[in-house]
Amino acid sequence: MRSAVLDWRREIETGLGNDLKEPLDWDESDDAPYFTDKPAWDGYGSLLLWAAYSEHPELKRPVASTEDWYSDPAFQKSVEPDFRTSFPSLLRDVEAWLPAQFMFNFKAADLSGKEMHFGSAYSLRDELYHLNKTTWDATEETLTIWRREGAEHLAPLETLARCAFGMFWQLVNDAIEHRLIMKLDY
Repeated sequence: MRSAVLDWRREIETGLGNDLKEPLDWDESDDAPYFTDKPAWDGYGSLLLWAAYSEHPELKRPVASTEDWYSDPAFQKSVEPDFRTSFPSLLRDVEAWLPAQFMFNFKAADLSGKEMHFGSAYSLRDELYHLNKTTWDATEETLTIWRREGAEHLAPLETLARCAFGMFWQLVNDAIEHRLIMKLDY
């Protein structure tokens, strides 16, 4: 399996060519570190909506969370093809973030051959940093508290968004520090 992953990674690296500033590399050994967390769909969706509403202050952000964020007017506006979102790694259907620096998302087959969107973990971290600075301006300590406290299913939108943000912030920083791929699991 490891050789299949390495072959797949080389194919992605070859496809990205000169768009990569460094080799596409991460640890596939048995003792590589591994990090996981689960904001659940309502938490993940609330984080996406928090980002979308930050781009559309003319729209009233809902208090309640929803599991149908795709139908939300702010989300719909942020993902319109002609809209230049500040959060493409977060809002444009990215399912995996690679430990490499590039400024775009792309579609490619995953290891099983399923087409999916990829982004850069560095871009995701920059977007999350921007979202925090322009909305909450929470400290690292506060982000850790949000993550640790968690949130109940269908809690208020902001509560779920904060919890998911704390999880994503920690995971993306772990992915960058340890040069790991970060992938949604559902």
